[in-house]
Amino acid sequence: MLTEHDAQNTEINESVAVINDTVKRGSALIQQLLTVARKTGGAELESVNLNILVEGLLPLIRETFPKTIELSCALQSDLPAIMADKNHIEQALLNLCVNARDAMPNGGRLTFKTQSVDGAALQHVSETIAGRYVCLEVSDAGVGIDKSIRERIFEPFFTTKDKGQGTGLGLSVVYGVVKNHGGFVDVESKPMAGTSFRLYFPSAPFEVIAKEPAVETATETTSIPNGAGTVLLAEDEASMLRLLEKLFLRRGYKILKATNGQAALDIYQQHKEEIDVVLLDIGLPKISGRDLLLKIRTENPDVRVIVTSGYIEPAMKSELDQARVEFLHKPYTPDDVFKTLRRLTETAS
Repeated sequence: MLTEHDAQNTEINESVAVINDTVKRGSALIQQLLTVARKTGGAELESVNLNILVEGLLPLIRETFPKTIELSCALQSDLPAIMADKNHIEQALLNLCVNARDAMPNGGRLTFKTQSVDGAALQHVSETIAGRYVCLEVSDAGVGIDKSIRERIFEPFFTTKDKGQGTGLGLSVVYGVVKNHGGFVDVESKPMAGTSFRLYFPSAPFEVIAKEPAVETATETTSIPNGAGTVLLAEDEASMLRLLEKLFLRRGYKILKATNGQAALDIYQQHKEEIDVVLLDIGLPKISGRDLLLKIRTENPDVRVIVTSGYIEPAMKSELDQARVEFLHKPYTPDDVFKTLRRLTETAS
């Protein structure tokens, strides 16, 4: 909002950029902690080809890793897809690559391999469910992992790196991501003879078709029309409520505000004929966001609702999906709000 207020002020824009970068880093750290705790609710699963994912990360690795590290690939050409959250898989893969880089301070070879594997052949590794698995293997020629610590490498905050060089979250995030996808991890390592991490994911059903990636254009945000309707904002954080109010008023909307679920329900019952959209936080006091949603849906089954939260349980996210409710993940930007609002409006129409 500061950037929109004075787009020509370079000093303000640079400061805002620092704020945004800091927020993104903080958000990414929280997501890592949630992954470690296996509480990454709201993940958007789609058909993912691990070959394409690996090939997409190679340019980044080539540009940022030391030139003494040689990259090689052995990717199965007819590799089945998996149902996955692409961002989480990329995060896990990058964590493995960074560990491999640190294990080869004097250089070496970093190898990526993919293959389709029958679950029956993996019984010695884990209690697998019958079916096909896709294996993503990342191998290095580094110092290896000593047997005495191998059982601890997936523990959160366990690290053998010097202070300030690692959080101890890297491998625990990898483990959490794979487990969240119904897979498992196998590790093979010998001191001074390198390490291989093999990530196994269940294959996606054959009938699943990969979605085309969404392409955002520069005109997408600006094409969102200004509003002439009424929005009920249910948010218990006063600062967030003030910002949302300014945001919607700038777009021409009429605003009704509530700082708790009971107040939001009272306002909705009084003004339900004029309210076009309800934007509510899931963690409201007095009446929770979930219960508020159920109550206003009783009043009007067709009411348009956007639910926001920094974290939501997978079971509740499933409920919201079935209830045809849009979910907006905190932290979000003004553009995110109006893109979600437009999507909700288009779906309803």
